[in-house]
Amino acid sequence: MIIYYKRIITYHKYPDNDQKDQDYILFSTSLKKFDKNVIEGVKFNPNTSIEEKENFLKQHLKIKKVTVKKI
Repeated sequence: MIIYYKRIITYHKYPDNDQKDQDYILFSTSLKKFDKNVIEGVKFNPNTSIEEKENFLKQHLKIKKVTVKKI
């Protein structure tokens, strides 16, 4: 199964708008309808490797093979 991911970065409001508020990765099962098919309950640290992401998703989704691709 192919799982797509996208990095989300939000910033603080003014006057601290140059500092990051949140930095995480969201996963989805669809490329075209990414926002509608987001895998619920999974927000991931962006500093992890592809292998760690794939292993986590295999266990979370209970699937034998997972391929992770960046949008």
